[in-house]
Amino acid sequence: MNIKTLAIAITAAALSLSACNVTGKNAQSYNSGNAAALASEGKVTKTLNLKNFSKIKSSLNVDISYTQGNSYKVTVSGTAKALARADISVSNGMLVIEKKANRTNANNSYDDTNIVIDITSPRLTAISNTSSLTFSSDSLTTDKFCIDNNGTLQLSPGLVKCVHAKISNQGVLNTDGQILASSASIVNSGVSTLGTRFSVDGDFIMANNGHMTMGGKVTAYSVDMDNSGITTYSVGINADKLNLKVTGIETGDMSYKGGDMNINCLGNLTLKLDADCDNLFSNTNGRLTIDIKGQVNQCANYGAITRVRRL
Repeated sequence: MNIKTLAIAITAAALSLSACNVTGKNAQSYNSGNAAALASEGKVTKTLNLKNFSKIKSSLNVDISYTQGNSYKVTVSGTAKALARADISVSNGMLVIEKKANRTNANNSYDDTNIVIDITSPRLTAISNTSSLTFSSDSLTTDKFCIDNNGTLQLSPGLVKCVHAKISNQGVLNTDGQILASSASIVNSGVSTLGTRFSVDGDFIMANNGHMTMGGKVTAYSVDMDNSGITTYSVGINADKLNLKVTGIETGDMSYKGGDMNINCLGNLTLKLDADCDNLFSNTNGRLTIDIKGQVNQCANYGAITRVRRL
């Protein structure tokens, strides 16, 4: 082989080797869950060996995507500083997401950007939040579904099937999705915007002494709503009986289809009612204004400042 031919062969081999090395790096980056791409954005991803939990408790800024499955899996991603301040563990059947004690960055400050957590578990019964949490899932089947919020929570659980659902809010709460349950209760002393659709075999109970905006639809055997705060409605209700107790301020639009509707107003109630029900009974020691369209077999009104009119 002459020198020219040898030089060409060496060059071709070098190019071939270089091409193989580039292909190998790309394959490694892809197969490692795009870790290189995340690293280029200043983010890292870790899979944690955690299991045997059916509840979630968070006191960090977190975005959670939940999947119900036969096994356990917890994957976290975020900036290196954000993950360094996070302590994620399992205690007494609860996945605990919290800040590490006395953990600071080099500049003596925290990175408060949200951590993203993908969670898979066979069962989920409760979520507790004291920071900023976004929770989403496609569907969930469980015996009970309990929400306790003292922070800021965006709850998008998809379709939830359970025996009992309970939502307790002392912070800022926004909800959507659908809940199918045997019974359900809502207790609000914070600020809530409820867009969830409830289908309940038994009793649906709501108690508000904060500020609540209630939309969606409620189907239940009986519906009891007790408002001592401020409630704004844009809601549809189907039930055998509906009881409204108002000692605060209550306004908005409501459609009601079912049996008797009973109103005990000690506060201020202004309602546009689209009705298809048996009877409407009101007892007023406050201020009551209801404009009714649709069908109500009988109206009986008692009180000093009352205006109930059919449109």
